Amino acid sequence: MSEGAGTLKLMISLLAGCALGICAHTVTQDSSGNMIPASLEKQAESAADVHHYNTLFDNKFSPSGFAGGYLSGLFAQRHHDWSKAKQFMLSNLKIDENSPELLKRAIMLAIGAGDYDQAFTLAHKLSVNDRDESVGQMFLAVEAFKKENYAKAESILSEMESGGIADFIKPLMTSWLKAAQGEFDVSSLGQNSIHLAHGILIAHYMGHTAQLETMVDDALKAGGFTISDLERSGDIYASIGNKEKAKTIYEQVEKLGGDISRIAKKLENLEADNAQSKFEGVTSPQDGIALALYDMAKLFYREGSDDSAHIFAHMALYLNPSNEEVHILLSGIARDNERYDEAIAYNNGIKPDSSYYIDAQREIAELLVEDGKRDEAIAVLKKLAMDKKDMESLIKIGDIYRQEEDFGKAVEAYNKAAKEIGADNITPNYWHLYYVRGMALERKGD
Repeated sequence: MSEGAGTLKLMISLLAGCALGICAHTVTQDSSGNMIPASLEKQAESAADVHHYNTLFDNKFSPSGFAGGYLSGLFAQRHHDWSKAKQFMLSNLKIDENSPELLKRAIMLAIGAGDYDQAFTLAHKLSVNDRDESVGQMFLAVEAFKKENYAKAESILSEMESGGIADFIKPLMTSWLKAAQGEFDVSSLGQNSIHLAHGILIAHYMGHTAQLETMVDDALKAGGFTISDLERSGDIYASIGNKEKAKTIYEQVEKLGGDISRIAKKLENLEADNAQSKFEGVTSPQDGIALALYDMAKLFYREGSDDSAHIFAHMALYLNPSNEEVHILLSGIARDNERYDEAIAYNNGIKPDSSYYIDAQREIAELLVEDGKRDEAIAVLKKLAMDKKDMESLIKIGDIYRQEEDFGKAVEAYNKAAKEIGADNITPNYWHLYYVRGMALERKGD
């Protein structure tokens, strides 16, 4: 990791803690990174041990009073039940409806629950008396961008106080705002990888192709790019006709673990001089800001800050509901926190004509297996094999049976896969079929 990348991650983590972790009254930070009132810290520690009794969400044991609702909401959030956490916080707001601290937390939870209308209602209420750097102000700016009300967005950004996460996200929003108004000005952006990447995207969006190559060169020298950032750089080089640099970047991405088949296709396009149209870039300032929010969500996710990643991903989703990579990220967060139904729902948001569809359906099958729903998982894979001629799905059916030590059915499934693929068509992509079938036969005793 470069020094710049490490500094960026540390800075973002600290700023996000300030912007997203704020709660009521005097606060302290617990071991999970959540901010909780100091007066309730010991009670929170006790509450964390009662989940296996399943009483917090049982109507018979409904929490009462400020402390009960607050602790139950904290418990729900720790288990990524954003809807429950939001409900408990809204109950607390009835006790102290004008508390800025409670409003900020309720906004955050509403966004996390995907209840954008509720988040806006609360954010507008908070903004009457409190225009700081909080997530509420950010979301109001996002709302203004969504409605293409750039004058309103500019007003919100100009009144947003410095400090916290605003110091990082405000320059991104400001630069995209200027682009929306026809002005190319990235002077407020910093030298970290996300800011540099968006400076490049803004230049591409506004047609400043003469500056693109120098900007990409400088950004790559600064370091800190992810694999997807590197691939995007290769796409930009290809789009401006620099085949040599594009080829070098693509080969780097391949060595670092990028999608081999996708990179192979891009290298093929390069050789055929067919890459000029392959990089579409960002098509609107709204999509640009959505991508910035998604980039931050990815950074949080890599650093293990699931709550922050979830919230920023939802802000990106509000701006651009069709961004499939956001759906995939939210699915991963839900899966990591054993919210299988939610993870499946996010994957089901990916349409059949998408290049991500097959992987999303395979992921759904894995989630169903993890949730103890084997037959439903197999049904998903069978349909995928039929609809998309995805032979790997047939192999995965055998894997499911083998992992459950039902070796007879595993061998049957592997034999069916081999028959469908055809003995003469088992390319290196399917050689692993021989290996897993051999393991199943050995365990079966054949």
